[in-house]
Amino acid sequence: MFRKRAHRYRFFISPFSRPASRLTCLADIYIWAGGCRVPSKLTPTQLYPIAVAFKSPLAIALCSGRRSTGIYEIGSLCMIGDRLSSTSPCNSDSEKNRIIASDGGGSSACSSAPAILPFRYTLAQSWHTVNMDTTYLPNEILLEIFLQSLLASGRFPEPDPTSPPVLLTRICRRWRTLVRSTPLFWSSLTIPRPPHRQSLVGSFFISLGAWLTLSQNTPLSFRLTLLEVPEHLRPLYVSLLFMEGARWKDVFLEILDYNFLLSRPPPSFPTLEKLVLNHRTRDSHISKALCAALKSSPLLRDLDVQWHPLMSEWSLPWPSLRRLTLYSDGMSHRDYLSWAVPNLSSCPDLISFTIRLQNHFDLVYPSQAISQAILVPRLKNLDIACNTMDGIKFFCRAIHAPDLWVLSLNLLKLSDVEGLAEGLLDFASYRSSSLRVLQLENLDLPDVKFVEVLGCMPNLAALSLSNSKVGQPVFVALSLAYSTSGRLASGQNTELEHIYLDTKHLREFPERYLPEIYVCIVDMITSRWRVPTSAADEGGVRQLKSFSLSEAGLEWIDMGALDQLKIIHGCREEGLIFGERRDHVVAYAKQFY
Repeated sequence: MFRKRAHRYRFFISPFSRPASRLTCLADIYIWAGGCRVPSKLTPTQLYPIAVAFKSPLAIALCSGRRSTGIYEIGSLCMIGDRLSSTSPCNSDSEKNRIIASDGGGSSACSSAPAILPFRYTLAQSWHTVNMDTTYLPNEILLEIFLQSLLASGRFPEPDPTSPPVLLTRICRRWRTLVRSTPLFWSSLTIPRPPHRQSLVGSFFISLGAWLTLSQNTPLSFRLTLLEVPEHLRPLYVSLLFMEGARWKDVFLEILDYNFLLSRPPPSFPTLEKLVLNHRTRDSHISKALCAALKSSPLLRDLDVQWHPLMSEWSLPWPSLRRLTLYSDGMSHRDYLSWAVPNLSSCPDLISFTIRLQNHFDLVYPSQAISQAILVPRLKNLDIACNTMDGIKFFCRAIHAPDLWVLSLNLLKLSDVEGLAEGLLDFASYRSSSLRVLQLENLDLPDVKFVEVLGCMPNLAALSLSNSKVGQPVFVALSLAYSTSGRLASGQNTELEHIYLDTKHLREFPERYLPEIYVCIVDMITSRWRVPTSAADEGGVRQLKSFSLSEAGLEWIDMGALDQLKIIHGCREEGLIFGERRDHVVAYAKQFY
């Protein structure tokens, strides 16, 4: 029965090759998921198609060894999900039983058919038929294909018949049985809003309950947004999810207030590891109930929550926390910092601390906390965003992180930054050996002071300046000069590999000064990209890997410095990554935390 239904689907492979030397033995199989190769521990006899990514509904990698050439032909196999029509030239039973694979040659296979899925995969132009029947895949290989594909998507699945895992249950009976009997497929989900038609609400919650039942006792991860859910339906979500509270693992919960939680008190969350809680509430009783529930979460590692005055009563598992994000919008509480900062000393394993205080112009920053800095020994990332300069200076002085790698400062409204340079100099004085990434936004530092600050960070590898006013002296200081023998003659921050500049502030400069500034920017780029061998080997100069300039900066260069733009494009043709966003700086920073 399965073979007959399997005939109605066709698989395609787009080719690429890897030398056999990259693989340890003939039986090694690799999963390609989202562009990343992940080893898969399989037995030597299991040279079957195996997972790649869910870029399209399903993707599989085929590994076949050719001893004569010593080359592995590895393909990215994608199930189009097209039912082959009776008019298709490739509709014989023997053809439908096969996987259509490509080795760079051979006859062209038919790919036109009525689609039953919303996605289509771009097929290679040439295909070759391989004598392999999809029904021969063992169950364990199919399960690994499906599981790795779900992981590669990077998102919680939705209960949608056109998306996995529900889609996989609609292909054939064998796939349906495998998927429904594997709880891991149902252990995470994005919970949708209920249907608008009242007659469908009942079946919606029945289906949601069925999904949770299929996950059995595995740790449960979900994403739920209740901002647009009718108020009378919110208790239904609460009852259904709180029944599973003992196995919550990774939870994103966005709610308007806690009032609907009155229908049922929160349970304990013994397996909770990550909680992102977006809310706006001032109900003290409900906040206390949630505090008590989180107190019984010994595995809590990652907490992202909006500030509430009663958080001072929280007794969180501080020793277990590794990432803490606190934010507040429009509320002013004078006891905020007296609670937030001292508790950091109870987090010995904290590696990332993010705090965002918006509209806190009248917040009082306690002076006693400045004189006694809180030691956070393993902190790698410190991200501070405040409306006032006092807030940034306070946290820079109140937190002692001797092993800090990433520092991000954001003045939410561009204003006077008097005293920041001195604070940064003091901050960098005992972190100069560890700091690798500096990200500044909306900060207007004097050029001379900023050059001095950068000089105190010799190991800096990534620099991001967003809407921060920097002038010609900074670009000159960051330009490297070499002797005739190719050795480093002058320059600072020789380990910079990623730079992002947002140059909107250049509009404030007189137009006659712009060409000279552009020349300095290009000199900085070329001196760090075209590094002599002697400077790299003997002087330890790192070659620039990526340079990004904001769209506004590109427009100004295009208008006033075409020669400099050509030089930048020349570096890009030589291999320099050049763009308009700071993605490379952000990606480099995230590897540390």
